[in-house]
Amino acid sequence: MLSDYFGSNEPFAVTVAGKRIVVLRNVQEVATLWKNTEALEYDVFTKAVIKSFGVSPESIRRIYMDPKLVLDDRAQQKSLLTIDNPHGKSYMHLQSDWFKIQLLTREKLMGILDAYQSYLDSDLSWDNLSPSFVLSSDSAGGCKTISLRDFSRYTVSHCAIKAFFGPKLLEMAPDFLKHYQKYEDDSWKIFYHYPHFLARDLHRAKEKAMDGLVEYLTLPEEERPDLTWIFRTMNTELQYMRLPLHDIAGIIMLINWAYVTLVCNAYSPEFQLIWEQHQQQCAQNRLLDLRAHSQRPSLPRFAPLRNRQCLFQVW
Repeated sequence: MLSDYFGSNEPFAVTVAGKRIVVLRNVQEVATLWKNTEALEYDVFTKAVIKSFGVSPESIRRIYMDPKLVLDDRAQQKSLLTIDNPHGKSYMHLQSDWFKIQLLTREKLMGILDAYQSYLDSDLSWDNLSPSFVLSSDSAGGCKTISLRDFSRYTVSHCAIKAFFGPKLLEMAPDFLKHYQKYEDDSWKIFYHYPHFLARDLHRAKEKAMDGLVEYLTLPEEERPDLTWIFRTMNTELQYMRLPLHDIAGIIMLINWAYVTLVCNAYSPEFQLIWEQHQQQCAQNRLLDLRAHSQRPSLPRFAPLRNRQCLFQVW
């Protein structure tokens, strides 16, 4: 054991590739460290992630500054950074409060959930099953074979993006979801500081997704009325701070990544749940009714095969 080698459970440090790594071996010390928000500054991490989205150093500097030093007099009269910011937080620190408002305020949260429910009901209808996960289709027999993994991931992601941005984003940039999911698959490389030449696919997918988001944000507000409150507020406040549109899209893309990843990681247990319960019904010659899975808050149900429609699933 390490305590036998070091003679105690005191923290120690090692240097790897020029970086000093501190190792804590006591549970109480870990708890103490996380409570010490002054010593453990999270801003260093968030700045690095924001930079990976192509946001300029000047814009990063602005969003961590005192808002009164960034906003002009006219913007200060309208911005939440001045009229609803009693502690004088920077944009990035106040933004965390907006997340809580979006997710903890019943009206705003239910707006997202109701929108998601509506899009889910539509996506699960037989005629709207996306070709992206349908492997084969027998129109004469009324049967389709799907990849259950791709079905689970696509459906959850597609509904989440539309719930946050409305249908207009995917209408203008129909490949946004494909590029976003490619970026999501490779995003782990950001945390391991992969150089650009070793993560070209990651950055290419990110830029293509951001191009669609930039085009979407150039629309007048009345043409994207379904943009959810948090992203609408972010866009407005960042414009007050005079950030370039590409940088605004980068910051929104970052938060969308956090939100949608949180939601879309549910596709793995969703796959497992559907598969296990469907297997239990096979012996009874009953078929999974996908639409039943969209009903909140009941558990997934199964329905008898109707109208000669059948669905086969493969991983």
